[in-house]
Amino acid sequence: MYCPRCGAQSEEGAKYCSACGATLPGTGAKPPGRRPLRERIGRLAGTSRRTRLLSVGTVAAIAIAIAALVALPTDENAVPQDAYTRVADAVCVHEKERIVAAQRRALKAGGSGLGRYADELVLVAAEWRSSVASTPAPPDRQDHVRTLDSALRAVEVEAGALARIARDAGRKAAIARAARLDIATGQVEGAISALGLDRCSHLAVGTGGLVRR
Repeated sequence: MYCPRCGAQSEEGAKYCSACGATLPGTGAKPPGRRPLRERIGRLAGTSRRTRLLSVGTVAAIAIAIAALVALPTDENAVPQDAYTRVADAVCVHEKERIVAAQRRALKAGGSGLGRYADELVLVAAEWRSSVASTPAPPDRQDHVRTLDSALRAVEVEAGALARIARDAGRKAAIARAARLDIATGQVEGAISALGLDRCSHLAVGTGGLVRR
């Protein structure tokens, strides 16, 4: 190897010229530079077609998972399933069981059964309202509790009217009036659902007993 400065010959692999001390060419280590973007992407994605497809699929799966997580709805209005909810739910189921029992007795009574059923429904609604009032509700459910009480009050009124009509005007007029009672009971069901009484709201009152919706 010859020195580019003085022309003196040095041993192969020497870093400096033995004659003048100049740095010999080809001996300085090239500092590692930052690889080009294309090369870096290639290393990440892989060199073979199969590896690139797997890499793209992995990135797509991660992107879909992130998008799904962001898109998940947060139900801020969900009713907490706390001690109050459990107590109110149990009371609701119990009162529905009483309604079923009243229906069965009405069917056995025959022609006079409708009036008797309405009388018993007045009592069930009144006692249910009493249970609702005696169970302290959390502040965030006070409005729903008032709605349930109002709906039960409507059932109490309509059932009382139905009982009187069944006694005084006969079965045909009572059946016509029963439509208003149906509306009132539907409002009760809506209030039950709004309060988060899941077990009770999934039970429908039928002549054969409580039926899961």
